[in-house]
Amino acid sequence: MESLRLVCDRDAQILLQKMESFTASFSSSMDSIKARAEETVQNQGELGRLKCSLTEADAEFVKVLADLSKWLVHNLEVKSEYRCFGDLKCD
Repeated sequence: MESLRLVCDRDAQILLQKMESFTASFSSSMDSIKARAEETVQNQGELGRLKCSLTEADAEFVKVLADLSKWLVHNLEVKSEYRCFGDLKCD
């Protein structure tokens, strides 16, 4: 009977160690998941800010291109009015 008790005590100690190991591992995993979730939230905020900046930059780029196009059209029209033919000089 004593040997059975020793076997049970040993098995109980082994199970207790496994449970403690599992609990520590689970806690560590939860900490890692929490840190990753917090990082994801921060990254999503930064992504939102970057998208906003990109939208603003895109709008400014479109405006600059429109202004450049107007300027080019105007200058081409002016040059076509004063186009020289052959050896004639334009004033």
